[in-house]
Amino acid sequence: MAVVLYLLWKGRDAKPAGIPNVVAPSQGAPGTIPGTLTPTPVLVVTPFATAEATARSFAERWGSFSTESDYQNVQDLHAVMTPSMRTWADTYVRDQRKNQKSGEFYGVTSRAMKTETIEDTGATVKVAVTAQRVETKGNTPARSYYQTMELSLIKNGDGYLVDGAWWK
Repeated sequence: MAVVLYLLWKGRDAKPAGIPNVVAPSQGAPGTIPGTLTPTPVLVVTPFATAEATARSFAERWGSFSTESDYQNVQDLHAVMTPSMRTWADTYVRDQRKNQKSGEFYGVTSRAMKTETIEDTGATVKVAVTAQRVETKGNTPARSYYQTMELSLIKNGDGYLVDGAWWK
């Protein structure tokens, strides 16, 4: 969960208006009483500012996995999924674990290269993310290729939740 919070915080486009910076006064600063506790800064996690930022981060995280991670990438994305997408993702992971063959290492890393809004109705947004993916199997040389993920997102307060994602 900490990874998701970090990725959400790191990938934000802008600090939302109205959230002040929290600053703890130093010991002995004017207005403080020696020996009293000073406020501890609190990290405020906010949704991504745009649907494209959410889609880009989701595609990179969903598309980066290995046999050693046991689908942690999918579980880390629960925070930005709608309940129906979460249910689908949990079923997907369960099925993948059942069909997974033990043995050699397999992993893929994905990096978003291009993001494009396909449709925006205000309440829903469809985004295409083109990712560079690098696939590694056992001792064979890594294979690099490009693949596009199409995502359906739903406006949720100030941010967006992923309601569907498909590799094309």
